[in-house]
Amino acid sequence: MAAKGELVFIIDGSQTGHANTTLMISVLCRGFAIPVAWIVKKGEKGHFPEGMHLDLLQMIAPICPAGCNMVLLGDGEFDGQTLLQWCCDHHWTFVVRTSSDRLIDFNGEIARFDSIRTTRSICFIPDALPLANAVFWHEKGHKKPLFLLTNIELGPEACRYYKRRFKIETLFKHLKYAGFYLHKTRLKCPFKVANLIIVVAFSFVFSFCMGAFIKNNVDLKTLETIVRKDRLNKITPIAIAQLAIKHNAHCVLFFFSELSKNFQAVFT
Repeated sequence: MAAKGELVFIIDGSQTGHANTTLMISVLCRGFAIPVAWIVKKGEKGHFPEGMHLDLLQMIAPICPAGCNMVLLGDGEFDGQTLLQWCCDHHWTFVVRTSSDRLIDFNGEIARFDSIRTTRSICFIPDALPLANAVFWHEKGHKKPLFLLTNIELGPEACRYYKRRFKIETLFKHLKYAGFYLHKTRLKCPFKVANLIIVVAFSFVFSFCMGAFIKNNVDLKTLETIVRKDRLNKITPIAIAQLAIKHNAHCVLFFFSELSKNFQAVFT
């Protein structure tokens, strides 16, 4: 994935089961978020300590290749100065949401972020914080603006990156309600839940690759036996894999046949 010169990571938390919450970092691949690393803590969904944010980043830092642009996207939980400092120290690009009452520097005047008045959909404030620029983003059709912190030098570019943050919500949906039912686990020990996620994440990646392979390598006539033609462009690889397993074993056997011949090619 790093051959393209850029890796985009998304960090977020979600409740897993009835007693634990998982902080997960994913990487964007073909427009979808793929789970990479996670930390599980006991308790209902809530903000994680900033120290856990850094622990998660330090887990993936050793596998990030040199010479590749690393981009981190996160919501308002991840706007802490320590995390932003880590990104700057490790030459990572970041775009994170922040609160409307965040104090920033407007050309020498310190004021709340939401005190800005502008008719533009995107307003860029350079050096708003010691480590970050600020972006006021209010597109048509949205009732409330978003307030972003970034070390990118262009406001519209930061917004384009942040739009991709929501891919992790789709990932959590798949891990829980749309296929793998992680939310139904009765496990209460965080360590056991973290181990369960290893199995679920592997299953997710395997199904994702199976669905992408079937979509790209199976002829249209066969695909139409499991997916309506008008839905083919919108359906996710996970859904294709699930439908193939349920309705057309030949597609699945074809995938395993190719997998046995060239494991590397199927998973890249």
